[in-house]
Amino acid sequence: CYAYIKVKDTVYLKLDKLSGAVTGSLSYKFYEKDSNKGEIDGKLNGDTLIADYKFMSEGILSTRQVIFLIKDSTATEGYAVMEEKNGKMVFKNINTVDFTKGIVLRKTTCKAD
Repeated sequence: CYAYIKVKDTVYLKLDKLSGAVTGSLSYKFYEKDSNKGEIDGKLNGDTLIADYKFMSEGILSTRQVIFLIKDSTATEGYAVMEEKNGKMVFKNINTVDFTKGIVLRKTTCKAD
C-alpha cells in the first residue's frame, strides 16, 4: 500500500500482485474537488505499473489509464497527454510520460477496506 497525505488531500493505492498481473484499489480525495475511488487492473513491467483505473465520480463510471513508477518505498504517478479511445482515456504516447511532477506516494501499512 502507498499513500500521499498533505493537509486536506489524500491519494491511496493498494496493490495485489499475482505473477505479472496487478489488481487493487485507488482513491483520490482532493480538497474542494470531487473525490473518486475505484479498482485498478494492470501489469507491472519492471518497475512501471500500467493499469486501467475504473472509478465512480459524480455518479458516473469512468475508466482511464494510470501509470506509476514503483521504486524502493515510493510509487510516483506519471502524467502525459491523454486521449479518448473506445470510451476510455489513455495516454496518447506512453513514451512521453513524465514522472518528475507526479504525486509521490509513500509505502504505508494497508488499511482495511
